[in-house]
Amino acid sequence: MPQNCTSGYMLPFPDGKDVVVTQGNDSPFSHTGKARFAYDFVPLPDREGGVIVAASAGTVSMWEDSHPDGSDRSNYLVIRSSDGFCDLYLHLKHASVSEFGLTVGALVARGQQICRVGSTGRVTGPHLHFQRQICGDGYWQQSVPLCFEDVDENAGVPIEGKHYSSRNTMAQPLSLRESLQGISARQGNHLLRPAQAFGQFAQQHRLGAPLSGILQSSGPDQRSYLFQVFAADTLYLPLPGAGLEPDWQDIHRMTSLLVQNLNSSLGLFFWAKTYANANLEFNPRWASHQFVLSQVATNHLGAPLGGGSVNGVHILHVGGKQYEAEIYAHDTIYWAPPNWGDIRRMSAL
Repeated sequence: MPQNCTSGYMLPFPDGKDVVVTQGNDSPFSHTGKARFAYDFVPLPDREGGVIVAASAGTVSMWEDSHPDGSDRSNYLVIRSSDGFCDLYLHLKHASVSEFGLTVGALVARGQQICRVGSTGRVTGPHLHFQRQICGDGYWQQSVPLCFEDVDENAGVPIEGKHYSSRNTMAQPLSLRESLQGISARQGNHLLRPAQAFGQFAQQHRLGAPLSGILQSSGPDQRSYLFQVFAADTLYLPLPGAGLEPDWQDIHRMTSLLVQNLNSSLGLFFWAKTYANANLEFNPRWASHQFVLSQVATNHLGAPLGGGSVNGVHILHVGGKQYEAEIYAHDTIYWAPPNWGDIRRMSAL
């Protein structure tokens, strides 16, 4: 490791990949101002579409990969490191972040495949613009000095016009427990309102933070209901006929319906609404959803929080093995595909 080099960083390409630096630090062409300490890398021979791996471990902070190849708007990925700085991967190929299943909050190990080289944004050709930067609300922030452990000259700072061979191998510094904990922190965006009947009920029964406002829908029995999703349960209130005032003391818990009968049509209706509040589809035939339902009476997991790449499922790579996980308000569940029936709770680790 070069003396005084940034700890934990390697070139953002797979082990053995030949990489040319087309722009380095302080390049007058475009690496000035916020990009002063940036690098432009082109992998050889594949160039566009070449796999990019994480230069350092961190947590996905923000990303965009919807712009088509050749667009004048850039696709990007920002990963927050544990030291409080962020890594920016810019000009990415269309849909390449999604290809590798990354979502905001996902943990990333150094050397993990994360996206592909593209030519989106203001570019003269396909390349990866990479910089370590101050974290902020937007993807484009002030870059800070960065050097790499696998660059053996110039104190680890790549030199413009030179070729380097990456030694970035898949690192697995995190245990499964730490990986699951890292994706399990979520915050609600709704305020508890004790002055409202739902808020009073939730406060009295310690149902946690509200995850939705008060919503209205027609149930499977053709009656109309008000309902509100809380971390620990979903509350509902039957509405009387038109022109009549609801009985605000007639509030019920969704889990009471499911404890009595896991096939309750009204209970499953509100459970589906609870999932929909997190932009997820509920399907009682799916193994993970069956598992969560089976826990309602004994050790309820609470409301789903989502955030994963496919219907709320997070993809984790730990110890050379792939896991999938779903986050709920009270716990996180996980399994190792294709053993979808062998589902466990994070709290048991």
